[in-house]
Amino acid sequence: MGFATVRADFAPLRLNTVAPKPGSDILLNTGNIDRPHKEIGIIFVRGRHVGYQKIMEAIKAKAPAVGANAVINMESAAINRISLE
Repeated sequence: MGFATVRADFAPLRLNTVAPKPGSDILLNTGNIDRPHKEIGIIFVRGRHVGYQKIMEAIKAKAPAVGANAVINMESAAINRISLE
């Protein structure tokens, strides 16, 4: 039996928090942006047996919850874990 999981976590870069922005359109960008902005933290998304779409949905849901209206400098990595007995 297989299952899929996805989890989004946030690590703030500053002690002061930003108010959530529910209902915001979120800009997703793999690079930086050419307009003034303040980086507020890092969103980490981990998934197991999920596709690209589920990962993007998790990012888009987490960003406004932590007060962001954009996610920039996105990176991804696949980590394979093997259990040996």
